[in-house]
Amino acid sequence: MKEKMLVSLDGAVESLVTTWLLKKQGYQMRAVLFDVSENSDQKEELLQRVSEYEKKLGVSVQLIECGKEARSIVYKEIEFGISRGFRYDIKSIFHQKFLFPKLFELKKQYQFQKIATGHRVSLNFEPLEDKMKVFRFGDAKQDESHLLVGLSQEDLHSLVFPIGAIPHNMIQKLVTELDLAPIIKPMKFEMHYETVLNNAPVYASDGSYVGMTEEDSTLGLGKDYDQSLIFDINPKQNQVVIGTLESRVLNEIWFENASWFSGEDLGFKFKACQMSWKNGTQAVPVKIIQYEGAGMKAILDQPITGEDANLFSGDAVLWVDGNTVLGGARVIKCL
Repeated sequence: MKEKMLVSLDGAVESLVTTWLLKKQGYQMRAVLFDVSENSDQKEELLQRVSEYEKKLGVSVQLIECGKEARSIVYKEIEFGISRGFRYDIKSIFHQKFLFPKLFELKKQYQFQKIATGHRVSLNFEPLEDKMKVFRFGDAKQDESHLLVGLSQEDLHSLVFPIGAIPHNMIQKLVTELDLAPIIKPMKFEMHYETVLNNAPVYASDGSYVGMTEEDSTLGLGKDYDQSLIFDINPKQNQVVIGTLESRVLNEIWFENASWFSGEDLGFKFKACQMSWKNGTQAVPVKIIQYEGAGMKAILDQPITGEDANLFSGDAVLWVDGNTVLGGARVIKCL
């Protein structure tokens, strides 16, 4: 008998194709759709969409209202990051602090064996090493392995990403053939706040879709971080200081919340690999040294300068070896 599978829906096509593929493979399944909207005005519409999902996919779908809980968790983390002068990625925070913890909680509560999502990343079990290895999606710009930062080997053994090895054009073809076009918009967070720019008050709003979409969700201070500018926050004065990347030089990067997907002992002193960020569009060779607990420091083989030095406190990075993701962490200091 096939394993009991919990599937996370978000309204985007990837999660719909994931559910359909697993259904065809004969898994015992239940799907969940987390309602993280700000109010309940869409409740009736969501229930109608859930009914349509069930008819199209042949799977029972549970709508879970958790808007207040999710926003409280995400906003608390964002405010903490801003107070430290960090920029933030709403989608990463949502996954690490809410989505995956919530899915593992439901898995335990209802005794599911596996959790499936539509993330564009692959897992492969290596029996000789007894480890689950993480592999990036074929198109680096669409890869979502950075959203797994913080997960343990035990966590990875419970996860399934059915579309992680399927080319994007094939996914779109399946969507068309199966008439699985998204019928609700993926859930979205918005944050409103006041800051100071050039000694004048600025009222700003940041937002991000938290589902599997192609939209960039790395935001801060009311706008996307432009590669030609550096934004530093002084939390005591609530000031934004703007500079240019032209003279920026990075020699080493310090991290927190580091995880090593391969399951190796984190007691190593040096580990040569590539450090990747900006959704895989940039990568440099580094040597990593652990300095305390899950904190790490990466020493760059060669300094990165100017427009290439677009890495800042709060950004998430991956440590990779070719297409294999070794681990990841969040930047706390660039030197």
